[in-house]
Amino acid sequence: MNSDVEIQLPWISEVALKKFDYADRAFDTINTRAGVVIGWSSLLTAIFFPALDRLPVLNKAIVLVLWSIPFFCMTHQGYMAFSVASLKALPVTEDSLGELTSTSNLLARATVIRKIVKASEINEKACSDKAKFLKNAIKWFYCQLVVLSLALICLSFWPKT
Repeated sequence: MNSDVEIQLPWISEVALKKFDYADRAFDTINTRAGVVIGWSSLLTAIFFPALDRLPVLNKAIVLVLWSIPFFCMTHQGYMAFSVASLKALPVTEDSLGELTSTSNLLARATVIRKIVKASEINEKACSDKAKFLKNAIKWFYCQLVVLSLALICLSFWPKT
C-alpha cells in the first residue's frame, strides 16, 4: 500500500502545486483587469467632460447625473474587487518544518499536499469573489459607455456656441 502511495505522491504534488499556482495567477489577472476597467473609465471621462461645456446648465446636470450613477457603481465594484486581497501562502513555514521533519517522508509529503490543496481552494474562493466584483464593474462600465455615447450623439446635433 505504501509503495502505491509513494508512486502517486509525485504527480499528486505536481497537480496540487499547479492548482495553487493557477489561483495565484488568476488573482493577479483579475487585479490587472480591474485596474484596466477603472483606467479606461477615467480616461474616457477626462476626454468627455470638456465637451459638456457646449450644453446648457440643465442638460449638463442631467448628463452628469446619468453618468455619475454608473461611474460610482463601477468604481465601487472595482474597489470591492481590489479589496479581496488575502491569499493563502504556500503552507510550508519555518514553524511547520519541525513537524514535517519529525515524521516519515510519506506522511510529511501527504500533509503538505493536503495543506496546498486546502490553500488552493481558499484562494480559488477569493478569486471567484474578486471575479464577481470585476464582472459587475464591467457591466457598470458598459452603462457608463452607453451614457457617454448617447451624450456624444446628442452633442453632435447640438448647435455650437
